[in-house]
Parts: sequence; structure tokens; C-alpha cells
Amino acid sequence: MGLLSQIVEILGKLGFNTTRLKWKLFQLEKRSQQKSFGVHLPASLQWLAYPHKRCRHCNGIVAREERMCPHCGKRAPTLIGYKITRLLGVALPQGTPVMLGAFMVVIILNFMLMIAMQGMSALVAPQHSAMFGAWKVSLRDEWWRYLSFGLAHGGIIHIGFNMMALTQVGPIVEDRIGPWRMLVLITVTQIASAFATYLYYFSFLHNPYAGTVGASGWLFGLIGFGISYFKNQVGVVREYREQLIKWAMYSLVFGFVMGANNAAHVGGGVAGYLLGMIPEVRRQSVPFVKGVWHAAAAVCAVLWIATLAYLSHSIVTGWQAARQAELHQPQHAEVPEDTPDDSNEQRPDRRFRFNLNGE
Repeated sequence: MGLLSQIVEILGKLGFNTTRLKWKLFQLEKRSQQKSFGVHLPASLQWLAYPHKRCRHCNGIVAREERMCPHCGKRAPTLIGYKITRLLGVALPQGTPVMLGAFMVVIILNFMLMIAMQGMSALVAPQHSAMFGAWKVSLRDEWWRYLSFGLAHGGIIHIGFNMMALTQVGPIVEDRIGPWRMLVLITVTQIASAFATYLYYFSFLHNPYAGTVGASGWLFGLIGFGISYFKNQVGVVREYREQLIKWAMYSLVFGFVMGANNAAHVGGGVAGYLLGMIPEVRRQSVPFVKGVWHAAAAVCAVLWIATLAYLSHSIVTGWQAARQAELHQPQHAEVPEDTPDDSNEQRPDRRFRFNLNGE
């Protein structure tokens, strides 16, 4: 290494730009030192070879075999548990929207099942029977659909727009409030969007074919929450809030033009705005306020677990019914040319799709 360093120094005196060469030389020295100590891991993962762990309560160093932290007296993690959590910390940096990511994964899986059920035509014109978890007035007694319709989407454009919007709005909100408050926010705004849909389309318009799918109800909840929560902020966050206001206005106008479910948008947005007005957790009220949020998150988690259970049952039974219908369907059924087009009367699913084509 000494000879290489001298060469680099000479080149520098001759007027060459040796910055890149010095960096390469530094990296070469690091690799040489790692090999001499028997360490072959990347620099960001060298902690995996350390013979100790850190206490998650006080961050003190604890010997690998110790089960109690000698600094704070609290229970220390096992070595394997410590390494797994640290490794996840490297794979998922701080601020990663874990809760939002979980919902997006479920949404994508549900959409893929819809395509597997109906075929590629579901990308443009999905049938109601294939949109698992969809809500409509005739199914209003199935309470779980008030949550599950926020996981279903009516085509590639619908899910593409919502996924793009969620990736723009959600991470910043979850980074500020944490995953469990994010779960409460998603749940409450989704229920509010369903309640607004029920009131407007069933109680007010008396529409027997009203129905809806899509995550934009609780997406508007996140937007409303951001508008309220970041109200007194300055700098970049204030500019972000102004963008959210514009986004909400444009989306409502776009939804009106496209015939989307603006009742769900308004309901979710208002609920999110009200949640954003709740004062932030203060040090003197941490035990009580945190307890309330944790209890609310536990209730929301139970609701979603039950919803996913009912949704899974609905997918299985719907799939079986579709396969049975295919087996009993005539192979070469002919339709007379003079048959009147009464599909809107015989197939309410069509009226569902075009009367209210998702959020």
C-alpha cells in the first residue's frame, strides 16, 4: 500500500486529479484490513460479527450470553433476535411506511386474484363477481364489506392511480405518526367513507344498484389528515400541505367528471381532517394518550383480521361458484340476433359497474 500511496502522491504533484484514486486506495485498504481480521462482510453489515448486543431500552452494550441488561436492569434481547431486528433495520430504513406497505401488498394481491379469476379482461372491464370485497347496497348487511371495498379496485387505471397517490401521500404521514396511529387513521377514514357512501347513495338517492370499490376513500382520509395535521408547520412541510389541498380539489373535480364516488372521498377526507386536529402527544400525557392510541389500534387490527377472514372465505366460495358455473354452462350457446338487450335488467352487475365505477 505504501508504494501505491507514493505513486498517487507523485501523480498529484504532476497535476493529475487523484481524488478518485485516493478513494479507491482507501477502499482497497479497508478490504485488506477486513481480510486480515477474518471479516468478509460489507461495511454496513460488520456488526453481525460483533460478540455483543445492545439493549433496546437504554442502548447499552450487553454481552451475548446475558439475558438482563447490566445498565438498566431490563430484559435484553437474545442474540439471534437482536441480529434479526438489526438486519431488518438495514433492509427497512427508519421511516419506512410499514403499515402502508402492508395495505398496498394486500391490495395488489387482491387485484392479482381478480385477474386470475376473470382473466386479462379484468384489467379494463372487471366483473363485479371478480372484484373480491366490493360493496353494494344489496350487500349492506355484510358489515365486513365496509372495510374490504377499500382493498378492491375496478381495473388497472383505478389501482394504478390510487397506488401512485398512496406512495406520494402515505409515507410522509406514517413517518410522522407511526404505524399504529396510521392503522387507526386508515380504519376510521375507511369506515367514514363507507358510511358517507351508504347515506348518499342508499338513504338519499335510494339507488338499489349503488356500489363502490377502491382505496381512495381512506386515501382522501390521509390527505385530509395531512391538511389538518401540518396546518401550523413551516418550510417544506407547509408547502407539502398546500400541495395536498390542491390535490384534494383537483381529485374532487376529476371524480365529479368521471362519475366516481365523491361521497366516499368527502367522508374519508372529513374524518381524516378531524383526526388531524387531535393534539400531538405531550410528555406529561404520554402514558394515557399512548394507551388510548394503542387500544384503538388493537381494535382496528381485530376488525381488519376479521375482514380479511371474511374476504378470504368470499374469495374461496366465489371461485368455487364460478368454476361450477363454467362446468354447467353450454359449450356452444347461441344467442338469437333479435334478442333485446336487457342486460341491465338481468345483470345488475353491469349497472353496478357503470352507475358508480369505483372511487
